[in-house]
Amino acid sequence: MIAEKIMYKGGECIKLENSRFIVLVAPSMGSSILRFFYKNRQEDIFHFNEDATMEQLKKHGIVIGLPTLFLPNRLKHGKLHVSDYDYQLPINDKFGDNFIHGFLHTRQFQVEKMIATERSAKVVTFYEYNEEDEFFFYFPVKFRAVIEVELLEEGVHYEFSVTNLSNRKLPFGTGTHTSFHTHREKYKEYSNLFLPISSKVELDETNVATGKLLPLGEEEQPYINGTKKIAGKAIDDEMYVLKQDSEFYGAVITNPITKMKIMNEVSKEYGFFVLWNCGGNMDFSCIEPMTWMINAPNLSYNKEKSGYVELAPNESKKVYQNFWIKEEQ
Repeated sequence: MIAEKIMYKGGECIKLENSRFIVLVAPSMGSSILRFFYKNRQEDIFHFNEDATMEQLKKHGIVIGLPTLFLPNRLKHGKLHVSDYDYQLPINDKFGDNFIHGFLHTRQFQVEKMIATERSAKVVTFYEYNEEDEFFFYFPVKFRAVIEVELLEEGVHYEFSVTNLSNRKLPFGTGTHTSFHTHREKYKEYSNLFLPISSKVELDETNVATGKLLPLGEEEQPYINGTKKIAGKAIDDEMYVLKQDSEFYGAVITNPITKMKIMNEVSKEYGFFVLWNCGGNMDFSCIEPMTWMINAPNLSYNKEKSGYVELAPNESKKVYQNFWIKEEQ
């Protein structure tokens, strides 16, 4: 196992490597997992453009690899309602009057430690959010964010944690804008998606949750059956509730030609998935687990069911995901 700092395209990255995979973590891009390369098939698991410069990768970082969102997705009109304060965040959604995707995925993280053993290679990075951050003007609530990425023989283990360092309540909502390669030209076939869902979240014209859940229809059955083609046809910010007692809690992407499976297991805090594929004609699709319903802080909807959580001063919260690669023999 290898864990080392390298220069990649002019930027510093952490490389984790074993006999099956190479993983690049980019501290300057919010410690995004920039690349997840599978040696056995010489393929990238996450969406990645090897010909792009580091500047181009940063510019399009929201659809490269695995960026961590905090606070995730859209907040209607930029409003952030917390039990002890109301914040007004800047509008940055070109498709609506909303604040989108948070800010953490663009920040420079610091490397706390790197560890390589016979079993795994791991990097732990952190970001201290305080008055030195330009966003503090809008959201003056100090916190420490930690991202841990561990490469194992089966694949990648990812953890994200936040500790409230302020004297105010800190809303805890997170997600990953995970971009998978879901169409490979050499196979002439789109990937299938399995997602164990129980209901659909109704969204308004700007893709903000209304607080209403919709029953599943026939068009959602392929998700449950594992036969949903995740590319080739537009999927525009559909949001679903995960079935809590599902035997496998997360998403499974299967290549119908090679039978290779990407098992994206998520911790129970991730109650929702958002699906988006940029019109359906690209080589990637974003399959995004989120801990709360879009716009959860501002909804009158049941807070427990919406996934809305607040951290008291000095309180911490951690979530995790696993990305296991399996091939049928």
